[in-house]
Amino acid sequence: MFFIISNDLLSPENEIQLLMLARRYGEDRIFLEFSDQNAAENWVESLAQPYKNNWSVILKNSIQIKSRYNIKRLYSTELVIKVEANIPESTWGPVKSLTLDDAIALIDQGVKLGLENSRNDLSFLRTLLPARSRAHLDTLLEKGHLEVVGGGIGELKKILQRRGSDSKFKALSWTLFDSDATYPGHTVRSTQEIIDTCEELGLTYHCLTRRAIENYISKEIYQLTHSGLNPTAETIYQLSNVQLNHFNMKLGFGGSSEHTLQIYNDLEPETVENLQRGLGKKFANTTFSDHGKHDAIHESHKNNSTLDEFGIKLSHLANLLGRPA
Repeated sequence: MFFIISNDLLSPENEIQLLMLARRYGEDRIFLEFSDQNAAENWVESLAQPYKNNWSVILKNSIQIKSRYNIKRLYSTELVIKVEANIPESTWGPVKSLTLDDAIALIDQGVKLGLENSRNDLSFLRTLLPARSRAHLDTLLEKGHLEVVGGGIGELKKILQRRGSDSKFKALSWTLFDSDATYPGHTVRSTQEIIDTCEELGLTYHCLTRRAIENYISKEIYQLTHSGLNPTAETIYQLSNVQLNHFNMKLGFGGSSEHTLQIYNDLEPETVENLQRGLGKKFANTTFSDHGKHDAIHESHKNNSTLDEFGIKLSHLANLLGRPA
């Protein structure tokens, strides 16, 4: 997040609270700027050590980063927070003006990740992020500053309904869930219900366009993470892109009637028979669990244009997790 601090807050009675902002900056969590750079420099000169030195470094880094990067492009409007003096209460929403107390309360909370599965979905999400953001995510987890909420799509919906109206939760949350779509344009009731919940509450979310996270495991990623293609995988990766996006990668057709859907009309009976079994319930886990392979998987996502599906949402998450530069 990007905090712009009003120079009217630069006074002795606010020094302790402002130190909390400095600490989060030192942890690479946030970007700081002052509404009046000259006033900030004068204030820093009045401080005792070690605070004077700490704030001098922040001021210097702030100027350097701002000169090298277009901050407005790095941070969406929702993540730019003005910390104001002499306002009766905070204004939340897309444009945020917060009291110093609310700003401190906000940064004192952890990032909230809404996921259906705290293990597999988190590992998959990790492969979508660049290395710097993955490091930020790992640090937040280690320090207890990242909370994963969910446990199945129904439970995730209940949690979002219960907590999503809280302004701080809304500002710090990012939610991801499967579409469960068995063909293009298919809307599953449970998926539509959680989409409606997110829309009504104004939460940042992404519903996968493909059926599930397993459908983002391309043949290339499979070969990166498994020792050769087994017969079932050989058959699966001969499917068309549309079929691969919606096939039940874990269970296959599994005796269901899904093979009768129009997208599978071109399959030979022998192929349908060979696709009765999938790659198993642990397919996502065996693919994404090795963090040492996440760099290679991320590169594959980039090369296959997988990341394009998410638009600016991944940048939004990255900026929640830590300072991008």
